[in-house]
Amino acid sequence: MLPAGPVEAVLGRAAGCYEAVYQFDGTGWLRYVPGGPGYVNTLGSVLPGPAWVKGSAANCGTILL
Repeated sequence: MLPAGPVEAVLGRAAGCYEAVYQFDGTGWLRYVPGGPGYVNTLGSVLPGPAWVKGSAANCGTILL
């Protein structure tokens, strides 16, 4: 579970430590890929509820959001 709020603000401390974030809004999947074009980034704000974060190869350890 991630805190709710603008995706870039919520994940700001984890910059470089993930490749993408996905969240289901009840009708379809929303996605945020850092640096991705607008048509890819359909998740502007993390909604209350579960979200899936695709990690990266970076050795980031534990990050408290």
